[in-house]
Amino acid sequence: MPTFNEIGEHLFGRELRLFVGHWILSQGGRQFFQMELIAASGRQSTNCLKPLRELISLEMVDELHSHVPGQRRKWYQQRDSPLWESVAIAVRAAGKDPLKEPRIDLDSSSANALRVASQETRVKRARAARRQR
Repeated sequence: MPTFNEIGEHLFGRELRLFVGHWILSQGGRQFFQMELIAASGRQSTNCLKPLRELISLEMVDELHSHVPGQRRKWYQQRDSPLWESVAIAVRAAGKDPLKEPRIDLDSSSANALRVASQETRVKRARAARRQR
């Protein structure tokens, strides 16, 4: 059986596209902001924003505007779309949910080549940061 990343890469063109779609589905329709997604992925912001913009262009996600004057935070929300079923099917086919497992990121260019971080920890940190602001 292909892995989550293999399905994402071969079926969606990039493994991060499947991860972003799956993460948005896991939010249950609640509004979220960019930094939550970025923290959950463990990637740089530019890597996550391209798949997010693609979902907006497919009318799967709405970009919302802040009602707080001077706030630059961008909010998003999942829209109803039959295309979400393709994401759900791909995740089920992978057999393992990357949002429920520890993630290992290797970065050979840094002094800290091995970093292990739990998905739940990254999401909790992003939500805590949101509450502090």
